[in-house]
Amino acid sequence: MPVKPLDPLSLVPGSSNLFTARRGAARMMAARLADGALALYSPVPAPDSEAVDVARARGGVAAIIAPSPCHHLGIAAWMDAFPEASLCAPEGACDRLEKRLGVRPSAKMPSLVDGAAFLFPEGLKAPEVWLRAETADGVAWAVCDAFAGPAGTDDAPATEPKARGAFATMCLGDPPRYKAWALAQIERDQPTQLFPAHGNRVAGTGLAMGLKDIVEGL
Repeated sequence: MPVKPLDPLSLVPGSSNLFTARRGAARMMAARLADGALALYSPVPAPDSEAVDVARARGGVAAIIAPSPCHHLGIAAWMDAFPEASLCAPEGACDRLEKRLGVRPSAKMPSLVDGAAFLFPEGLKAPEVWLRAETADGVAWAVCDAFAGPAGTDDAPATEPKARGAFATMCLGDPPRYKAWALAQIERDQPTQLFPAHGNRVAGTGLAMGLKDIVEGL
């Protein structure tokens, strides 16, 4: 069966430096680096030529982020397309990813444009890195497995995030520590957009409360 084409990278609402693309429920992100190129986040496998061409036209790819030891299936294909790109991952995930990919990622993350940053959740046994970006519509988060979105299309975003059962069983190591970190980060950022690796975009003023409810329920 032919692979469904990957949507080309498109700007997220309210931003000129944060991009998203989907194939079905699977999502990847890209963020502008300080040097003008892109960092891909959780790249989706089997990119078609149009998706690669759009990434090249938007500045090219200088870094590829494996956001967790579980999100690596798209790495090889995108590294083939952009062989000069550096491969990066959370420090605690590098050993496992080296075994799976045959190359060791760097734990040093690339420098993003002003208003964008990487977040490193505490208390996880399967480390993740998240993306945070300031937009005209408030702070946007891109996350790996900590939160999800329901089925749907990004042009009709959901209003409430979903929990992923696998996160509590496979990723969470020290629940009190993670909960303290996550609740404090939600309080600081008050995110208005969520771009989960699994599912639809979630947006709106009630997002922060929905994220808090999920964290408190762990």
